[in-house]
Amino acid sequence: MKFRLFPRLWSAVTGRDISVAGFYLCQRIDRTLAVKNVVILIAACAVLIVAMIVGAHRTGPQPVRKIDPDAGIGIPSVGKVQVLNGCGTGGAANVVSEYLRLKRFDVKNIGNAPMSNYQATLVASRTKDMSVARQIAAALNTDAVFLMRTGDTMYSVTVYVGADYKERVR
Repeated sequence: MKFRLFPRLWSAVTGRDISVAGFYLCQRIDRTLAVKNVVILIAACAVLIVAMIVGAHRTGPQPVRKIDPDAGIGIPSVGKVQVLNGCGTGGAANVVSEYLRLKRFDVKNIGNAPMSNYQATLVASRTKDMSVARQIAAALNTDAVFLMRTGDTMYSVTVYVGADYKERVR
């Protein structure tokens, strides 16, 4: 490369024209770079293969879980349920929603009610068909079921969690 700066020196030393020497020099550099690139590629592949083997060895094969159909755990299928915390106790809506999910109700939303002074847990049906609301009321062991038509059809049932929620999730 340094001979490109002094083409007359190169020609005097080698007796060749710079264009021919430049061709041979570039050809040699290209071969050297190609060899280096291949070596780097092979090293990278080796590192990836070792990482895959080590990763598979660390985690090991995962056991296949068998689902017991009698356990009641599966895809929620009953209703679109909204659970609102109306008692003011933090996490009450989460406790009731997890209980309802174990009973295969499809809890879509968990939040806070506009007021937090409910003494009893209430089940409000948002549709004319109150069958889902009655099923939830039976699961929560309460008789406080009523029809509440607000025009909102996103949920079929809204559960207002009251201060008695611990008795309802037993």
